[in-house]
Amino acid sequence: MNRQKKMEISLGDLIFALTEAVQRHIRDEKLVYEIVADLLAGMVAAQGKINFSGIFTEPARLASV
Repeated sequence: MNRQKKMEISLGDLIFALTEAVQRHIRDEKLVYEIVADLLAGMVAAQGKINFSGIFTEPARLASV
């Protein structure tokens, strides 16, 4: 049986975590926010992988989007 792990986080927590992760590698603040926006857009575009009730499913697959 294939069980999905669910992780509940807020949108603010996700944005903060992505921003922190990108800032470790990019010094240009404007570019950091552009990259984070692109990552979030990719996640939203990944139909069926995000449950918009605030619970993310299959987070490992989201990383490959």
